[in-house]
Amino acid sequence: MDTFKGDLTLVKDVTVTSWGETMTFHKGKAGTYNAIANELYLDLGFSGYNIGGGNYKFTVRQKK
Repeated sequence: MDTFKGDLTLVKDVTVTSWGETMTFHKGKAGTYNAIANELYLDLGFSGYNIGGGNYKFTVRQKK
């Protein structure tokens, strides 16, 4: 945390159901964070849902 930036790791699989579809986010590398910018850069491996599995990238920002 010295630089306020670093790696994110999902420590266990997480399964969720949304809109009638089940999706599992798999443990392991999950992206990076920048605490100065209040941003998460997610790159999660998942399976399920109707768009298939793989990795999709999401950026989560604090609303200004």
